[in-house]
Amino acid sequence: MPYLRRATDAPFGLMPYSDVLRLREYSKLTSTPAIFAGDILLLNSSGQLAPITGTRDVPVVGVAARSFASGSTGVVPVYDHPEQLYTCQEDSVGTAMAQTNVGNMADPTGLTPGTAAQVTRNRSITQLDMSTAGVVNGMLQIVGLHEVESGFPSASGNPRKVIVKINGAYHYFATQSSGV
Repeated sequence: MPYLRRATDAPFGLMPYSDVLRLREYSKLTSTPAIFAGDILLLNSSGQLAPITGTRDVPVVGVAARSFASGSTGVVPVYDHPEQLYTCQEDSVGTAMAQTNVGNMADPTGLTPGTAAQVTRNRSITQLDMSTAGVVNGMLQIVGLHEVESGFPSASGNPRKVIVKINGAYHYFATQSSGV
């Protein structure tokens, strides 16, 4: 996969790290902005998919498996299992990712829908915001460094590819919910 090269700064959103635990289809309205493969998605008050635009948006339903144009309606395949592990790039803002960050919570960044970079790549530009590593109740939990990194698991450098999962406090299927 071209975006999984070490020492490259090419955000790609989130993509399954391990076996896909579940892939389910959800509806998207024509009024919803474009959804790009790798975007973190939520269910809006109408029960329709939308990309998150804030680091604490809920309820997160999962990650888009493919891109879907704005102004169109239909179904979008979503990796929606609450235990799914994902690979993403950290942004190296603040402190670069280190093995000591494993287990920390952090927030995503690069969440503005429809940016030029997303359109050009036809892929999400969401990354792990390293300046938030260690924040209480971050949306993503750092599980480890991706083995593509030289010197895995203790190599240093940036930007790094990391393994994350969605914090259960934000995931629709990991929390007791009374509805959207």
